[in-house]
Amino acid sequence: MVKKIGGIKTSGAGPVQPTQASEASKVGGVGQVGATTEQARVGRVRRPTRPMTAAERDHLFNLIHEEADKMFGANGLPESQRNTLENAVRMTVDASIVEEGEEEGKE
Repeated sequence: MVKKIGGIKTSGAGPVQPTQASEASKVGGVGQVGATTEQARVGRVRRPTRPMTAAERDHLFNLIHEEADKMFGANGLPESQRNTLENAVRMTVDASIVEEGEEEGKE
């Protein structure tokens, strides 16, 4: 059952108030700026990466497979979707591995 509410009057939107000027306050003076001093720098040190061996690559791919088992277990994703996701991760890792010949040309 729906109860009808009656006797309520709405006033609608009121007129828009015109914009008013705002008062600006004075900004205080600025103190003297001294000369800069040299600080000790800690820059980013770039270290060369070594190429990944075939055994390390296989171990990494086994870890990917184990993590997929942990994340998507028996009741997780369907096998086809899980394989697609696992292969995508493998391709991403494979594409990011620097080969020995590629490393020499870059600094």
